Amino acid sequence: MKRKSKLLTVLIAVCITAALIPSASFAADTGASAALDEDVAILFSGDINGSVDANIGVAGMAAYANEMKTKHRYVEMVDIGNAASGTVLASTSKGEYVAEAMNAAGYSIAVPGAGEFSYGVTQLVSGLAKTADYQYISCNFKYAATDETVFKPYKIVSYGDTKVAYVGISDPDIMVQYESFFKNSDGSYAYSFCDGNGGKDLYGAVQTAIDKAKAEGAQYIIALGNLRDTENAAFTAKSIIENTGGINAFINSNSGKASSGEQIKTADGMYALLASPGEGIKSIGVLTLSTAGKTVSSQLINVYKLKDIKTKDAVDQLTKEYSTDLKEAFATTSSRLAATDTSGVRIVENSETNLGDLAADAYRAVTGADIAFVEASELKADIAVGGMSYNDVIRALPGNKNISVVKVSGFDLIRKKVGLGSGDEDSPKRISSFPDIKAYVDKHSPEAEDKLQEGDIAVFRIPSEDGTSIESRAAVFTNGQFIEDNSYDLLESLGMSPIEAMPEKPFNVYDDIRDKLIKLGVPEQEIAFIHDYDTALGEAGFCYIVTFISNRLME
Repeated sequence: MKRKSKLLTVLIAVCITAALIPSASFAADTGASAALDEDVAILFSGDINGSVDANIGVAGMAAYANEMKTKHRYVEMVDIGNAASGTVLASTSKGEYVAEAMNAAGYSIAVPGAGEFSYGVTQLVSGLAKTADYQYISCNFKYAATDETVFKPYKIVSYGDTKVAYVGISDPDIMVQYESFFKNSDGSYAYSFCDGNGGKDLYGAVQTAIDKAKAEGAQYIIALGNLRDTENAAFTAKSIIENTGGINAFINSNSGKASSGEQIKTADGMYALLASPGEGIKSIGVLTLSTAGKTVSSQLINVYKLKDIKTKDAVDQLTKEYSTDLKEAFATTSSRLAATDTSGVRIVENSETNLGDLAADAYRAVTGADIAFVEASELKADIAVGGMSYNDVIRALPGNKNISVVKVSGFDLIRKKVGLGSGDEDSPKRISSFPDIKAYVDKHSPEAEDKLQEGDIAVFRIPSEDGTSIESRAAVFTNGQFIEDNSYDLLESLGMSPIEAMPEKPFNVYDDIRDKLIKLGVPEQEIAFIHDYDTALGEAGFCYIVTFISNRLME
């Protein structure tokens, strides 16, 4: 027995030693090994979206930072925004879970992106910024009344005799995404993102930060931007580089694309390196500054398996602690919040439910929108009477999808948004019959020319229950009512079939109809939809998609 115990002790000791190897192997060399070079290695991530332990993860970032410390005297770790939201633990903790995980990994600088603003300005400034051991910087997020920046516009770090300035830039389009967060109670704006004058205000804020940093002795200017490249062209990283001078490198996230770097010409005739880490820490971005020749280079580490044990343990503990909070009731309900009837049959697609109402009200409260729509297929389960926990909400709405906020006119809303599950506000239901269409258009069309006229055609496109096909029905408006007798011929005239195979994702039924009509010679601007639904048909479940087509357009 003693021999077995001794052998077991040896095996345990070997396992413990092996477990410690990754962390120990990346400790900074303090012995008499090769001298460290004087270059600055800047590791960067972006668009983590709350997934601190997915892919390479923050523990992988920390491990790689330790490895770099065996080669470089100076190693910095920065995040370019959109870290604090995107997962259940991130959202329920209002980003605190993510901030603590990034603290454990050793981040030193971060830019506030849309994810950081998603909980409101107060939580960002008084919550996340206080929790974070790293420093938020942004040169264009300002108090509207004073034009002073909310955070420091830049941070200068000395690496030996070399001074590097990190200039933070937030996406001006965040103002549109979370408009209500940035207003006073009287409707005036309390904050600004320097979004005026076609980009000139933004360029001016960035240039001012660059000039001040250089006046303080900065030899390198590294711009850290959380900027989309698919929205306003004036607010892209490329546009900022082209309209400012002095930037040596620009690390950008929120584009969804990973790039090891491209050279962009600046306003002063020099070149800046533009790089992006992509999203979800699927790769580690590395920007290297040569202190000897003032050169800048970048690369992406796409495969890295090692984890820093200390960071991983800290993240695992945080996950355990914050997951406990999901079970605790934060509210109570005296009524059963229903996605199904008492026999278990789903009713959210066919009638108004208190669960759908609650979800819509919550969307309005969070976004500040005037009207909110909830996709029926998002509502998956009932919430029972009694205490309501985050786990209950997650089971009811498990999709974890983003909420989009758009501005539309009242007429467009009435004319184009019917069929999202709300129907006529006087009798909420899904528009599921041709008479429903007539009743709705008669009530809500403000002008005579917008009302149904002789020869107008309506088409229902209905996904089959097994999701393998699309069934279509058509009717023509004749003598004050829709006649479905010649459905097959009507569909054929529109280039459609009664039954079609479900196209591969992604598929948008409205694009499909629009394309077919354009091929028939219908001008695109003359195609109107009663139901303007833009998610993939495969994800639409049993939601009927109603399309209104005017026969007059094809004469």
